[in-house]
Amino acid sequence: MYVSFDAIQDLALEHRPQPSYVGIGLAAAALVIMPLRARAKRRDDPTQMHTRVRERSISANNIGRKMRRALIANQRNREN
Repeated sequence: MYVSFDAIQDLALEHRPQPSYVGIGLAAAALVIMPLRARAKRRDDPTQMHTRVRERSISANNIGRKMRRALIANQRNREN
């Protein structure tokens, strides 16, 4: 409830977001870790490699990787 109120208040008062260095660090770490995790999933059980759930999970990891790259690029642009 507090987070919602605070977010709405910040939007209403047009407060600019501050960079979160912890968030940037987590996104950068995930950018390295998630592809390794996806590779391990593919290698884990080759007989189950083409199940829909596994393929969707791998696809979600790829989408997440693209989103993290965009997040990091956006933060770099704001700092400049």
